[in-house]
Amino acid sequence: MRKLKVAILVSTNNSKQVKTFLESKKNLEQLFDIDFYFSYYGEDSEIFDELSQFQFKFLQKRKIFKLVFYNQIVNDHKIADLYDGFIFPDDDIVISAEDLSLFITQSFKLNLDYAQPSLDSNSETYWKHLYHKKNTEFQRTNFIEIQFYFLSARLLKLSLPFLSKGKTGFGYDYALSLLATRDLKNPPVVFHNIQMHHPYRPLVNSVVRKTNELSEFNQNYLNEIASSFNFQNGVSLCRRYTPMIIYTKGSVYSKITSVILTNIIRRFVPIKRIIRKFKLYELKNLFRYYRYDKNFSPVKTFLLLCRWIIDLNSRYLFSSINKSPLFMYDLTLFLQNNLKHNHKVFLDVPKKSAIFVASLVQETVNPLNESYLVKMPNDDNKIFKDETQEFDFAILEGKERLKYLRHSIPKIKQGGFLILVDSHLYEFQEASELIPSNWTLTELVSPAPSSIHPLFKKVKIWQKRS
Repeated sequence: MRKLKVAILVSTNNSKQVKTFLESKKNLEQLFDIDFYFSYYGEDSEIFDELSQFQFKFLQKRKIFKLVFYNQIVNDHKIADLYDGFIFPDDDIVISAEDLSLFITQSFKLNLDYAQPSLDSNSETYWKHLYHKKNTEFQRTNFIEIQFYFLSARLLKLSLPFLSKGKTGFGYDYALSLLATRDLKNPPVVFHNIQMHHPYRPLVNSVVRKTNELSEFNQNYLNEIASSFNFQNGVSLCRRYTPMIIYTKGSVYSKITSVILTNIIRRFVPIKRIIRKFKLYELKNLFRYYRYDKNFSPVKTFLLLCRWIIDLNSRYLFSSINKSPLFMYDLTLFLQNNLKHNHKVFLDVPKKSAIFVASLVQETVNPLNESYLVKMPNDDNKIFKDETQEFDFAILEGKERLKYLRHSIPKIKQGGFLILVDSHLYEFQEASELIPSNWTLTELVSPAPSSIHPLFKKVKIWQKRS
């Protein structure tokens, strides 16, 4: 009996994810005829050198939109006709080597076209039905997100017209879910006996990162997908095609609970839309994500919560006059007390926060070439290769914050500060290992005007000492 052929297409800068695939390679090769297609864009040259030692079908060092990379491999290597199944992992997903093998095995065993593991409780996603459920083996649903997913060869071929026109993956999950559910009559599956982790990324950062041009492209792409499935437009598709559980395999208790909850949620959709219309729906997450540091006093916690509620409402009701930065409250206070007019600051932060910092100092430097900053270099290599360039502060909150953290360390002046926002996130746990041991560390914990999940965030502040 021939081994099933599987292709894994990876576009990542995540060294931990790369190591997971390398660890699982030998085990997977015993079960399947497996090939890897890698596009690595991380800065760790040792990881790329390690990848180069393996005989992969394809390996490049290039940063590229994931759907553009997938389409490149499909067209250049004609993989749609060569394999029985495909794995497409997002660059920030964390999964064990054992679970990866189990995921592929079960996807073939159930003859699936589209599937994903469930998300652990510490993961971030808008789609709540994707979270792990106890006493449940798997659930069939009408929608899953393209985070770490299995595709059959026949579904990949059906989806090629949509794959060839996409960039970031935005909207492609709707196309795959509709094709699997309506055309192939084989609804997607979420495996609850397998878990993965999707680190939280602040919503505000994801919005800021997207340029107007890319946002417009994504909207047009979604509209095209919607029209292909007889929806009026992308907005209509998102509103009308609501996720629901079709079938649950698990205990009798979990089946009954799933059916009851699904029907309750569907009955209350109009109420949810009313809440959203008034822009107050985030308040429902207030207690769900209520986390704070053990050193907090109840009085301080209560006052911070009150301020958070006021800011959250003013952000919508009085957005034209709400000019506060998006930093957490304790960090804003720290900057107001320590920044001086003659300081030079490197910024990798959202626009509103950058405007706030630029109002306090004479010179700010950033890699984004944004007009709201005082100084606007558009090449981060030039910033850090300039030997005369030094900073009093470096404030990092963007997607590339680990990259800029490495570059900023030698550029911080004596007594200067290096600030890592959202240091509680899983992918930034290794940051402390990069900082020289003689630097002093201060940790701040408090909400921010835009924080919802989790409500209380952490910031690490290192000060350079002699």
